[in-house]
Amino acid sequence: MPALIRKKCNSDGILSEEDLKDIAEAKDDIQAGRVYTPEQARKALGLQ
Repeated sequence: MPALIRKKCNSDGILSEEDLKDIAEAKDDIQAGRVYTPEQARKALGLQ
């Protein structure tokens, strides 16, 4: 299990309903193309 997910799990190793909802929303965003590459994010934030 990835470290980030392991940190988010409760002591039983189960993600909260809110975490599961956030994961589902992120998956939908990725599938719909609502994501930025690191280069695009840096440019949008004026870091490039």
